[in-house]
Amino acid sequence: MKSNTTSNHDYYAIDDLLSEEHLMVRDSVQKWVNEAVNPIIEDCANDCRFPKELVEQMGQLGAFGVDLPTEYGGG
Repeated sequence: MKSNTTSNHDYYAIDDLLSEEHLMVRDSVQKWVNEAVNPIIEDCANDCRFPKELVEQMGQLGAFGVDLPTEYGGG
């Protein structure tokens, strides 16, 4: 199993459109996926099991508190 399944190729120069904060969030989520999700996700899929243990970690990472501007339906 690969430890890092993400690609760092930015063929469309999307990184140029992101702020430093967005890049930091993207990198921290990518690191968490590589460390916490990738090692267990194949076994979870084979066992038909949702990895509930990851939900709390996602909350701590801030994945459930995404801020959207009001014009897009945010608070």
